[in-house]
Amino acid sequence: MTPESQLLPTDAVRELSRLGPWRAAAQGAMEWGWIALAVALATRLDSLLLYPLWVVLIGSRQHALAILMHDAAHSRAHPDRRWNDAIGELLFAWPILVSMRAYRRTHLAHHQHLQTPLDADWRIWRDHAYYWFPMKRGALVGEIVRFSLGLRTLKLFEFLGKYANRDARPAALRETPAGTAPRRRDGLDRARVPYYLVAAAGVTAAGAWGTVALYWVVPLLTATMGMLYVRAVAEHFISEDGGPDALPCSRSMRYNLVERLLLAPLNVGYHLEHHLYPSVPFYRLDELHRRLLAVDEFRARARFTQGVAGVIRECESSHSTRGLWEKQLARRAQAAPS
Repeated sequence: MTPESQLLPTDAVRELSRLGPWRAAAQGAMEWGWIALAVALATRLDSLLLYPLWVVLIGSRQHALAILMHDAAHSRAHPDRRWNDAIGELLFAWPILVSMRAYRRTHLAHHQHLQTPLDADWRIWRDHAYYWFPMKRGALVGEIVRFSLGLRTLKLFEFLGKYANRDARPAALRETPAGTAPRRRDGLDRARVPYYLVAAAGVTAAGAWGTVALYWVVPLLTATMGMLYVRAVAEHFISEDGGPDALPCSRSMRYNLVERLLLAPLNVGYHLEHHLYPSVPFYRLDELHRRLLAVDEFRARARFTQGVAGVIRECESSHSTRGLWEKQLARRAQAAPS
């Protein structure tokens, strides 16, 4: 069996991993532009009947900012680490109330220890029943609705507080190696509180708190949270037994146009491809997908799922999430020296 890292030639991966220095920032500016346009139209038309539409549209662009933050966490926003982190925090992460660099520590552990007891994602998911599968279709649809209506917001913010604002890695991964100094707070870390104070002062001066509440806070607490939940389920809860030796620890999603616009912008549906080659930025994941499809072994071992309906259908027959967790713990105990 070919190691996953060798499905494509090294030169091809290097080519696909090249960064356009300002591509992510330009995409972020475009997402902010769409948000500004939606707010301008919403306030001009001022229709209660259209309000849910604006919430969904703005939420989809907030979701796009979260995806761009994810790329920055992989240092894919800019070749210079300082610019990468500044773009990731100021443009993408802080506006949606998370820390990109805190998220990075936890998320990279997820990549390195996928579906094992050291995977911080799974350690958090195991504590929440709405990530326990298999789940009946009606129950899963009900959870999606609850997230989208903001009925799970407090729980999800608890999740984000652990995952994207603090170091959520297991204790074994948080230990500083001997002879290594802990990372010191730098200017970017210290700038977060002033960032929010300046933003609050600007909103106050403009008398725009009502607009911010209606067209930023409400979409963030409802539609965006629903989209994040759907994406988390789609990315890693699958029928096969997971683990570090299995290629289908994620899906390659085949979304329709509406799903790509609202639920899966910026090629985020190619999550399996991302796990295989996390150095590839979002704007080349579609090309990575095409090249992998030319590899027989990838086509044979990868899971392809058709849209959100396909995810819901597959989650009904998924292996038990808690069962997979217990199996991984048992394997780890057997491998430990006596």
